[in-house]
Amino acid sequence: MQDKETILKSLSELNKYVKKNGNGIRHQAWVLISSRGINQFNDLTYVCVFGDKDYENVIIEEDKAGFSDFKSSYNVKEDVFSMINQTLVIKTKDRFDRDISISITAKK
Repeated sequence: MQDKETILKSLSELNKYVKKNGNGIRHQAWVLISSRGINQFNDLTYVCVFGDKDYENVIIEEDKAGFSDFKSSYNVKEDVFSMINQTLVIKTKDRFDRDISISITAKK
């Protein structure tokens, strides 16, 4: 679990993405997952981002080959969120506890 300051910063960054792309709206996005500088997953898939007070979560649909090493749900209490331009970046761990970075950019 993250400290309170990190959670609040992540929530603020998550809400920037929600403001541009809608709260709880399923939409297509480019999802890039990398670990140690190597791309592990890079595909267009569906995501749903929630920025509600009681439910701050990102859900990535797992319908693509190569996604099995990764969780489908991420939240501000466990993961670190930031926005770079139009891209939501999540610093987290995969199912095997390895550090990963997830970049989510809504398809326009």
